[in-house]
Amino acid sequence: MEHPGIYAGVDTHSDTHTLALIDEYGRPLATQTFMADPTGYERLVAMIGDPDACLGIGVEGTNSYGAAPARRLVKAGYDVHEVLRPKRSVRRRDGKSDPIDALAAARSVLAGDGTSVPKSTDGWVEALRAPDAERAQPVTATAALSDSATGLPATARNTSGNAIAGCAPRPGCAGSPHAVPAGTRWSRACSLR
Repeated sequence: MEHPGIYAGVDTHSDTHTLALIDEYGRPLATQTFMADPTGYERLVAMIGDPDACLGIGVEGTNSYGAAPARRLVKAGYDVHEVLRPKRSVRRRDGKSDPIDALAAARSVLAGDGTSVPKSTDGWVEALRAPDAERAQPVTATAALSDSATGLPATARNTSGNAIAGCAPRPGCAGSPHAVPAGTRWSRACSLR
């Protein structure tokens, strides 16, 4: 389906992407939803048609759900722009649906409003992003565990209602009266406040 002098907009989600085509005056020509998989990307490219006839494509979320379709469109030779989600006032006026958001993305490219060059998802920056993301998860988990272990003795109470002090940093000191075998006395490291 080829149209002379068209603009396209893509509303992206995890499972589907919605494409809208408009003419150079902003009039809707077609909308269609595609699966978010390689076959869907090929169908999306086929519906847009000749890259020379398409004056620009606006894709929402080129650093998340829109990354793969944006890469495929750039590879096919299209002029791809990242567009912002429609403003609240536009969403209140026009409503909220995937075809409406895709039309808004195409009209943003037509107007040159709220568009930018999508981030590149290849090269050395992207190569560093994956190991950094892998490292961030255990670092966050370790920090949360440490905070929990140091905070527990401050909030834990023994049977007499006194706070338990100084237990978290010392190895072998449980920090909770329930972790100490019955009949044993608290050590000096685990003294009561």
